[in-house]
Amino acid sequence: MVRILQGVHKALKPGGTVNILVPVYPEDITDRDNYNVDFFPAFFIGAAMGQGGPQKLSVYERWLRECGFEVTKALTKDAAEIPPDVIPVQAVLTAVKTA
Repeated sequence: MVRILQGVHKALKPGGTVNILVPVYPEDITDRDNYNVDFFPAFFIGAAMGQGGPQKLSVYERWLRECGFEVTKALTKDAAEIPPDVIPVQAVLTAVKTA
């Protein structure tokens, strides 16, 4: 993911905006009521991503900053508002190239 963000940064002019939609782990992975913690490893490592796996929202925010972006918006749906059969929780992040 970092390599992709570095490429996006290189392609954008300063002030350019990037929006990303990513599946996210809950910040507190010890929360026993969050079913996504158990589901993510099997689905993403085995079927979707091959390697790396899902991350917490804070990790995506850190990666964007490390690649020269300023995160201007980070939205996730409250897990309590999502029907129990909806997997995974998605996040939308908006970031601007700073330099």
